[in-house]
Amino acid sequence: MKGSFLLVALFASLSGFSQVLTDTTLGVIAFWQVGDTMTYQFTERVEKLDKGLTSEEVSSWTVDIVVVDSTDSAYTLQWRCSNFMLSEQIDPAEKLISTFFERLPVIYRTNELGQFIEIVNWETWRDSTNAFYQRYMSQFIGVPDSLQQNMAGFMGSLFETQDQVEYWMKEIRLWHQFFGKLYPLGQVLEGSRYYTNPYLSRPMEGYALTQVKAINDSLATSTVEMLSGIEGERVQQLMLHFVKESAAEFDIEDPESLTVEDMPRFQVTEHAVSETYLWTGIPKNGSYVKHTEMETDYKITELRWERTQ
Repeated sequence: MKGSFLLVALFASLSGFSQVLTDTTLGVIAFWQVGDTMTYQFTERVEKLDKGLTSEEVSSWTVDIVVVDSTDSAYTLQWRCSNFMLSEQIDPAEKLISTFFERLPVIYRTNELGQFIEIVNWETWRDSTNAFYQRYMSQFIGVPDSLQQNMAGFMGSLFETQDQVEYWMKEIRLWHQFFGKLYPLGQVLEGSRYYTNPYLSRPMEGYALTQVKAINDSLATSTVEMLSGIEGERVQQLMLHFVKESAAEFDIEDPESLTVEDMPRFQVTEHAVSETYLWTGIPKNGSYVKHTEMETDYKITELRWERTQ
């Protein structure tokens, strides 16, 4: 990629490793070329406590990332998943899901520094997802056609807009989370992190604490971590707002009678880490742990990725 004005402005006086690392700052910057290919092994473990019952599921898959285009201001990448494995035996319906994701790559764009911008082929994902769920629901023998159509329509509605499609591509957003920023060495950056999902009309503001965790001179890598979360009455206020907006869907006859005290106590804490090669801006490995608590129930999601080639 040719040097952009922003890159020159930030790092014109630097050279070698110092393009991204000085005595006081670290920049996580992409230095990719068209044709660069990166392969990762992803593993996810989900543990739940729901109404006194504990469950655990482990899954893994391979991700191949290819840089397919590069300009002065952007990279275009292809993200393709394969080799899905579950801790339990895959039934025909689950096999259909894994095959769908293996056949449909994600094409997306970043800026010149590697920050995620947008999914390019989101409309293909929208249309393909709608068609897929129609086929997926037909696997369940005995389910009335009307119920199949309603369920397929509901699932398809989660992929109607570009924002919704990008929300579900969690692994891509996490892989790019720390790119394109300067981090002071020896300091913790305090900021905000906004939480949303396809059901919320407005995001929930939480906290974020980011710092450079380590510089490995022998491997020429940097490790950045972020602790973030949301909790307290603010969450209950936003949940109340959501419930009132969705009263008809939940068959709530008198939503205006609801108060904050009627909402369950809810909190989310997250810990994200990424180790990146300084001279290429290619992540070596990373992890993401999300702990969600609602009253006495909880859900822990652990996602880890390691570059294999």
